[in-house]
Amino acid sequence: MDEAPKAEENDEKVNDTPVGRYPSLVEDYRLLRVLIDDHPNAVMAIARADGGKVFAFDMFVMGLIERSLHLVYGFIATFDGWNLVSAAPLVRLQIDNLVRLSYVARHPEMHKVAIEAMDTEFRHMEDPDGIV
Repeated sequence: MDEAPKAEENDEKVNDTPVGRYPSLVEDYRLLRVLIDDHPNAVMAIARADGGKVFAFDMFVMGLIERSLHLVYGFIATFDGWNLVSAAPLVRLQIDNLVRLSYVARHPEMHKVAIEAMDTEFRHMEDPDGIV
């Protein structure tokens, strides 16, 4: 049976990450890890709201949450591996999630637009005035 890695080996692995080298990142990194647990909790809260009725907007938000979770996992993996060139665009994609959410949530026909947003590239969607 394989032996568990020794504490010194784990310390070497941690020290070889950006967080290990730059201690000022530790708290933000810890919060990022906490967000991983918050994603499923958010989905469950949406699914339980209004007696368990799920609307188009709910499905849209659940999809964004799933995408967000994968982006957080990807960011942590690339960041820990010092692949900052790949990690940085994942932050932009996370911001894209927020832009999509804001657009749909503010639209006067949010449920209709949520259905469209799940099936249409965002850049091809029209604003309430019909402008793409």
